[in-house]
Amino acid sequence: MSLTHIRLSQTRQDAGTAEYAVESADFCSPPSWQTIGRLVLRKTEKRYVFEPAAIWTEQKAIPPEIYGSDERERTRLLASKYHGFGWGAWAMVIHGYASQLLSSETYPEKHPATLFPD
Repeated sequence: MSLTHIRLSQTRQDAGTAEYAVESADFCSPPSWQTIGRLVLRKTEKRYVFEPAAIWTEQKAIPPEIYGSDERERTRLLASKYHGFGWGAWAMVIHGYASQLLSSETYPEKHPATLFPD
């Protein structure tokens, strides 16, 4: 199993958007799944918005959108606005999931399926 545990549970979908609870088991001990934010996928615009839960903000976690920036801009933001922030791998996974779903135009109820026990 990976070191980052991020999964998406769809909470709403219509013609223009798909919304997900973003869950992780990595923000508490012992590990248990909890909502760390909400992901809103704008289907037509092919973009997303991540709305962090308090736990994400309290942990000073990097916003996933930063991984949509080019390397130069990302480096600048990490050195200035987000200096001292962490959880970059988790933010990168969220960005990757959002990008993947938008580009494939598939919006499953649960993603990835392997992180949801039957």
